[in-house]
Amino acid sequence: MDARGYSLKLVEAIRGGDPSDPVIRLGKYCIDNQVPVSDLAEYFGVTRATIYNWFFGRMKPRQKRLQLLEDTLKKLSA
Repeated sequence: MDARGYSLKLVEAIRGGDPSDPVIRLGKYCIDNQVPVSDLAEYFGVTRATIYNWFFGRMKPRQKRLQLLEDTLKKLSA
């Protein structure tokens, strides 16, 4: 994983997360592809702090955003 732009602590949290968790899969994609957290926050209509909280497992996306997240992952893997 290329971790430029992401803290070591965040990369470790994502690497150590459950690979079946869509948030963790999104985190891995974003690290690998150098997608800034600010871009994610704008796309999902949340704050950067919310994205960090998702990645660290402090909170889960609400159903509406979880569905958008899963749909996005499907598009990215196609």
